[in-house]
This record gives sequence, structure tokens and C-alpha cells, in this order.
Amino acid sequence: MEKGNSLKKIKTYIDSHLQEELDLNKLAKEAGYSKYHLERLFTKHYGCTLTKYIREERLKAAAIQLAFTNASILEIALGACYESQQAFTLAFKRLYQVAPGSYRNNIKKALSCASFGTVLSAGTKRRLAA
Repeated sequence: MEKGNSLKKIKTYIDSHLQEELDLNKLAKEAGYSKYHLERLFTKHYGCTLTKYIREERLKAAAIQLAFTNASILEIALGACYESQQAFTLAFKRLYQVAPGSYRNNIKKALSCASFGTVLSAGTKRRLAA
């Protein structure tokens, strides 16, 4: 299998299995490489390690859940394959420079302000047209 295609296949597999334990040995076997060779190829092709890619993709998915669901932070942490809410919070804060709870509150405030602005803007346009 061509390197580019096997790496795309692995990346697609990872993206569709983020909520599961992803074993590097299994991924390497799937790609037909040793885990060390797969790690080198992935890093060279995508510019980050497999572990970093998986962690950041899980945290991106968690950020979306924080913004658009009412699931508890613990539920989101466990769904992102973190052992505890504390481990999740540390990783989230390292990537986004804000704790998950603060992130959720900031996003909800921003979304409510944006909605209010849209309603206000639409009302102003109606008055001007009248």
C-alpha cells in the first residue's frame, strides 16, 4: 500500500474512533508498519506525532461538546478517553489556555450575545424599512 494512502486510512480510522481506546500497535498493524515506523511516517507527513494528533482531535471534539451540549464535564472527559476530569482539565487547559468550565461559559455568553445582536440588528432593519 502506498504510504500516503495508508496514512490517510489510519487518520480516517482515528477520526472515526476517537471515543475508543486507540492502540498504537493495532494502528501500526492496520497500516502494515512497525509502530516506530508508523510514528515516524505520520510525524513526517502531518507534522505531529500520532499521540499528539489523537489528543488534540479528542480535545477539539470535547470543545464542541462543551459549547453545544449540556453534558457534564466528567461525561465529556470520559468520552474523550481521559481517566478523570482532572486529567482532562489539565490537557484542555494546556491546549486552549482556559479550563473547560470557563470555556463553556465563555462560549455560551458569546453565542447569546451574537443571537441578541442578530435579533437587535433585524429589528433595527425592520424599523428603518418602515
